[in-house]
Amino acid sequence: MNGAESLVRSLIASGVDTCFANPGTSEMHFVAALDKVEGMRCVLGMAETVVTGCADGYQAFKVLYDKFGVKGDLEVLHITEYIDKLIKEGHTLIISSHTMDDAAHCQRLAFMRQGKIIAAGSPRELRQKTGQADASLEDAFIYFIKKGEQGA
Repeated sequence: MNGAESLVRSLIASGVDTCFANPGTSEMHFVAALDKVEGMRCVLGMAETVVTGCADGYQAFKVLYDKFGVKGDLEVLHITEYIDKLIKEGHTLIISSHTMDDAAHCQRLAFMRQGKIIAAGSPRELRQKTGQADASLEDAFIYFIKKGEQGA
C-alpha cells in the first residue's frame, strides 16, 4: 500500500464517501488509489471551478480535492474565506498544491513524494521538525526529502 492508498483508506474510515477532483499528473497516484480502494465515489472534472461547484452543491460530508498551480492562487481566487467557511461547517478539504503559499492555509499537511507520504502534521509542526527557528514550509519539504534519501 502506498501513501495515496493509505490516505483514501483513512478518508473512508472517517466517513468520507465522495471525492471531487480535477487531477493533474502529480496527483495520478491519488487518482489510482481512488479507483483501487473500494468505498470512495470519485467525480472527476475538467476544471477546478467545475469540481468546486459540484462539491459545493453536494449535501453529504464533503471532500474537495483540487490543485492550484500558480503561486498564491488561493489568495487570488479569494478561496481562503470559502475554505474557512467549509471547515467551520464540518467539511473536510483536501488541497493538492504545487506551492507552499497555498499549503500554509491548511490545518494539517501531508508532504508526498513519488506517491508516498514523507511527513505529516500542521504547518507549524512540520517547520519545527526541521530544527530551524525560521524554517519555511519549503525548507521543511526539502528537509524531509533529504531525510528520506539518507534513510534509503
